[in-house]
Amino acid sequence: MNPSQPQPGPHLKLYHKIAQRIREGTLPKGEVLPSDQELAEEYGVSRYMARRAYSELVRSGLVQRIRKRGTMVIYDPATAKLRKVGLILVADVPSYYLFEKGVEDVLGDRGAGLFVQYTYDSELRSEAAIQEALEHGVEGLIASPPPHGSHETHVRLAARGFPVVLALVYSEKMSCVYPDDDRAGFLMGEHFGAQGFKRPVALGQDQAYAERRIEGFRKGLARHGVRLLKQNVFDIQYEDEDGEYLEDMGRREVERILSMKQRPDSIFAVNDSTAIAVHYWLNQRGLRVPEDIAVAGVDNLGRKFHPFQLTSVDIGLEAMGRAAAEALLRQLERPRMPAIYQRMEPRLVVSRSTSRG
Repeated sequence: MNPSQPQPGPHLKLYHKIAQRIREGTLPKGEVLPSDQELAEEYGVSRYMARRAYSELVRSGLVQRIRKRGTMVIYDPATAKLRKVGLILVADVPSYYLFEKGVEDVLGDRGAGLFVQYTYDSELRSEAAIQEALEHGVEGLIASPPPHGSHETHVRLAARGFPVVLALVYSEKMSCVYPDDDRAGFLMGEHFGAQGFKRPVALGQDQAYAERRIEGFRKGLARHGVRLLKQNVFDIQYEDEDGEYLEDMGRREVERILSMKQRPDSIFAVNDSTAIAVHYWLNQRGLRVPEDIAVAGVDNLGRKFHPFQLTSVDIGLEAMGRAAAEALLRQLERPRMPAIYQRMEPRLVVSRSTSRG
């Protein structure tokens, strides 16, 4: 995959204007900045661009977003010595956005800057991102390695004493914060069984986390005497032959499901992005969810990212981001401390997409 580099937008120009005023002391520590709407009106940009500018200021460790109070300057040019942390994620998509928000919440409170990069499933990009982060002077890394890649570079950095926390994957060789994928699938399998679904389909992908979630789903179904047939498990296609993300992701899989000799009564997707796409294409084909086919996923992205009332498993993406940031900060404060292993417990969130009356 080779997506084009993002072009500088109005939010970056606005970010630099405000950042300069903060670093010069014109906007002192403790100053409450205008609301998103007020900032947008003051500079003649959209509210969305104003919000993105503030997000960049949070990443840089210059301001903090405080609930019910607004955006407050936390940088003091007279005393500040900002720590800069590297955050390397697979993609700029909703699940990683939630994780990143958790990281920002913690680092913003501590006045640390954040250098963010995305690798888009490429091991080469992952290696380049690590090198670029080090060249930018980061003091530690929070990284989610590409699913099919190794994390040997992370292991070598950790072995040298450089603070590294792996995100969303487990490694016995370094600190990591990760979800219980098997349990997430199990909770959904038990729910499907309890709802009386007898002909489930599971949509996954060729990645270890997906295999664990489907295996857990299989075990949960078995508790209710329901089998997940081998022919009812298949991968969803995310990219075309050139490695570009498909704009009609999920359409092919829905057509395959609807052409099956015995139509399934329920679909479990290993992530919400897949479940949302499948829900959409079922509706486009005139089917009702859940009356005709039930749909559920994993991640619990919430209604801010899609219009559906989707049953999902909350794996604690924001909480994982916060935990990863806390783990890294502890390493920075105590370089010789033992590795931290933190597994997040999932929680079933039931909504209309699997309701049977």
